[in-house]
Amino acid sequence: MQISSHLYLVGSDQLGITTPMDPNVYLIDGGDEKALIDLGRASSIDILRANMREHGFDMDRSVTAILTHSDAGHSEMCAAAKGKYGVKVWAPAGAEELLATGTNPRVRTLYEYEVYGKDYRFPTVEIDRIIHHGDTLSIGNIEVQAIQVRGHSDDSLCLLATVDGARVIFTGDTIFYGGVIGLVNLPGSSIEDYRSDINRLGELRVDSLFPAHGMFVLRNGQKHLDAAITAFRSEHLPPNQLL
Repeated sequence: MQISSHLYLVGSDQLGITTPMDPNVYLIDGGDEKALIDLGRASSIDILRANMREHGFDMDRSVTAILTHSDAGHSEMCAAAKGKYGVKVWAPAGAEELLATGTNPRVRTLYEYEVYGKDYRFPTVEIDRIIHHGDTLSIGNIEVQAIQVRGHSDDSLCLLATVDGARVIFTGDTIFYGGVIGLVNLPGSSIEDYRSDINRLGELRVDSLFPAHGMFVLRNGQKHLDAAITAFRSEHLPPNQLL
């Protein structure tokens, strides 16, 4: 799905573009280089590649995967994409444990919850770049600013860029339509971390909001960020997304 001249949606469970449990996967066309914002399940690699090729792109041509966080639903495909097609993997600080070893406290808890079967093994992958808060990432002729907003996980990033004249933000599982947050019952998910970092999303003058699940918006994206910020100025818990 083409969103604008240089921005595409090439993966999504909820929109039926790829397989179940995949996030929204966005492709930024920076000219000589391309970026995929998050990936998805390893089982989706062929359909994701086919979706890219429909728009004239291929995984083996200067593509970088930029993860908003390391949860398996966003990163499991990294090993196959890197191994088969040479996709570079850029991940936020804090993602190293899962990507390098195949486990972390969240994964161990998901085994306990029986979300993962006993035979499940996360495919490990070498990270090409660790991203920190405030880093500027270059994807061809497009620059992306990394903004750490912990809360959904302790390695969560939002990614701010200007694409086709619009200020766009990719929020991963941090903020969704309407200012809804992504707090989950897993290690590293923290309302206090949300409260600490949420104001980093203020006054960004965002036009378009692109979360990893559900509806995205092309105009007035800042009002959804502001709704989340405002919700943290109350004694009541902010509205929360069921992922």
